[in-house]
This record gives sequence, structure tokens and C-alpha cells, in this order.
Amino acid sequence: MPIAIFRRAIGFVPYVGGYADWLPIPYHFVFTANGRQLGTHRRQLGKFRDVYTLDFSDDAARTLDRRLILALAVGMDALQAR
Repeated sequence: MPIAIFRRAIGFVPYVGGYADWLPIPYHFVFTANGRQLGTHRRQLGKFRDVYTLDFSDDAARTLDRRLILALAVGMDALQAR
């Protein structure tokens, strides 16, 4: 939360706003269906490259297509402009 507030506040400072892009942004998504958690998508901080952990072990019935999950992960990474 403090990093999110700082990133938004620094955007209002002239000549400095574009330099706050190096701050780490934690990404954590939880996939649910009918109130039941199916899996998670996490970004690991502190790595030189972007590393994501997809854990869908709770979805033993495979209600979500694994190709869709991988496409979402690639899309989220692309939308972050990394």
C-alpha cells in the first residue's frame, strides 16, 4: 500500500514522475469460482527478471483450461510493459 501511494504521488512532481517506474509492484491474483479458490498467480519480488508462480493445485477437477491460465499470465506480463 505505501508503494502504491508513493507511485501515485510522485506522478504529480514535475521532472520526477517518470522515474518512479523502477519501484517494485507486487502482483497477486486469486482465481475463484462459486466462492471456491481455484488458484493463484504471484509475482516474485527481488528477482533480476520477472518470475511468476502459477499455482492451480486446488483445481483438481480442472475446471479452468490450462491454456487459458497461461494466456492470462502472458497477457498480464505484456500489459505491464516489461
